[in-house]
Amino acid sequence: NVMADRLAESLRMLQADRDRLREFIADVSHELRTPIAALRTFNDLLGDGTVDDATRAEFIDRSREQLRRLEWLSTNLLDLSRIEAGIFPLDVRDGDLREPIRSVVEAHAEIADERGVTLTATVPGDTVDLRFDRERIVQLLNNLVGNALKFTQRGGEVDVELTNSRGEALIEVRDTGPGIPEAELPRIFERFYRGTNVGEARASGSGLGLAIARSIVEMHGGSIEVVSAMGRGTSFRAHLPRVREPALGLGLTTQEPPSPPSGAGGLVRHSEPPATPEAAEP
Repeated sequence: NVMADRLAESLRMLQADRDRLREFIADVSHELRTPIAALRTFNDLLGDGTVDDATRAEFIDRSREQLRRLEWLSTNLLDLSRIEAGIFPLDVRDGDLREPIRSVVEAHAEIADERGVTLTATVPGDTVDLRFDRERIVQLLNNLVGNALKFTQRGGEVDVELTNSRGEALIEVRDTGPGIPEAELPRIFERFYRGTNVGEARASGSGLGLAIARSIVEMHGGSIEVVSAMGRGTSFRAHLPRVREPALGLGLTTQEPPSPPSGAGGLVRHSEPPATPEAAEP
């Protein structure tokens, strides 16, 4: 009986994986068709020579947006295949963890404004020195911030907070969205899992972003968790250790920190507390 129960459970799990893979393929096909169809339409309209300059500029901007969408999807698909093959590379350098957080929040400022969502970054006044792969941390943040913006209604807030302690750096992405049903929390980081529709938000997408986010954090020797309640928003917390070396992977290298970026645009409302609490603004 025990063996039969185990076999039945294994078969159920295999069937569930097959069902999720089938849904994933259908979802990815849809995700690919939508921007491709939009690009075809924009190109046809631009090619007939009848649009004015303002419309042409709008079509070009929207085409770029669809290209970014395709690039995001192809990057995540490629990364998933690398994770499955065990060859997900890390390029580890010493750096200030505040920099990629500011960069990602600034990059999402326009989207947040369009959706009527207040997007802020809260970082320490002093540097947060850590050994990390900047490109992968940016990818982690893009997935978490993009997810938060997608599920936060107009008038809501998304905050990316970095806190620094002796043992670890903590990145927390909080939103005031509808929250995640308790029954779905244990599965939220599974590959291909997209959850159910919540309120006005639609659980669209490929179901890859959070699974890849977890892999990135774990390869840095850390852990990620989600705290959520219906009607009270969601918080993703990525714990990155300061002392422990990142997990080894193919392509792991150690290099000098990159030069800080030249002046970033002032699109994002940063909430950066100064070093001394008594000087903080209300």
